[in-house]
Amino acid sequence: MPLVRPTGEVAVVGPERTPMSRINESHLPVDELYARARQLELQAQVPEAIALYREASQRGHAPSSQRLMELYADGAPGVARDYRVAVFFKERAVQQGASFDPAWRR
Repeated sequence: MPLVRPTGEVAVVGPERTPMSRINESHLPVDELYARARQLELQAQVPEAIALYREASQRGHAPSSQRLMELYADGAPGVARDYRVAVFFKERAVQQGASFDPAWRR
């Protein structure tokens, strides 16, 4: 059943989106999605970058999962700090092959 949520002047109809909601996958390779997300992030368009990182993460791209973990752990312009979501993306990154060795062990 769709929810109606007011967002200022216009009501949005549809299911509530969460940070882990599935989004439509595009035809772009995950490395290109990651590169575009980095560009958007440098232009201070963090929410748009997160959408691309999330898509690449869902398609198995560990660096995107790791960057999402960092953004949610530290917070960013337009993104609230959320440790629960950060842990989710860290676990996903590990499953995708990312390594989180502490710097002092290298």
